[in-house]
Amino acid sequence: MGDSTFNFCINNPLNPNFDITWSIQYNISGEVNATGGFSTFLFKNSSLVGGGRYSGLGYAPYYSDIGVVGSLIGIMFDTTNFITIKDSNFNNIYHGNIFNELKPFISQDNRFNTIRFNLTNSAQNLIISIKDSNNNYIDVLNIKTNIVLTNIADTYKIGFGYSSPLNAMEKKIAFSIKDLHVQGSGKLPKILYNNNNTKSTDYILQSPYGDKINIAIKGVNSGSLVH
Repeated sequence: MGDSTFNFCINNPLNPNFDITWSIQYNISGEVNATGGFSTFLFKNSSLVGGGRYSGLGYAPYYSDIGVVGSLIGIMFDTTNFITIKDSNFNNIYHGNIFNELKPFISQDNRFNTIRFNLTNSAQNLIISIKDSNNNYIDVLNIKTNIVLTNIADTYKIGFGYSSPLNAMEKKIAFSIKDLHVQGSGKLPKILYNNNNTKSTDYILQSPYGDKINIAIKGVNSGSLVH
């Protein structure tokens, strides 16, 4: 059986020194034994190049395929109910099952699940949240990424990938998304000079959820303002 693989991006460059938050509603449908999955990722090249088929899920390399060129981080979901998070070299940052709240992964109806991603703390933390039946977001994963940002001017685009099946002999699933929402900034952080004439970088980090706005300067503990 042939495979279906594609990826696409949102042409809106964002600076990871500020929070980047994006959410989608998705539906994956098909036969019980069908396989596949999707990915979402950040990359900095002007055009989207790479992303492997099958278990590459449109982000990582698969045999002769290359992975997404200029990537920063990739988050991959498949029908085994596992999530895999990979770094720019496609090494695993995290691999585990966080989808008890979303089972079954393959839907037999038109139900859409909502999932949100928040890359925060100058790209040092990734928070993944899902929306429950009461329309409340629940954090299901909060991990340290160990990402090193070498240039404060670098900006990244949000991409999505899809591939089905996971190997050539299995059946395909169908993948649909809607209501994409993105928050972030493409601006450069401001450079401040301290009393001893050393530089520090000014960040204003606004939480995409909750009732507080966090304001911080790099290297200094953040404060919170209730709004």
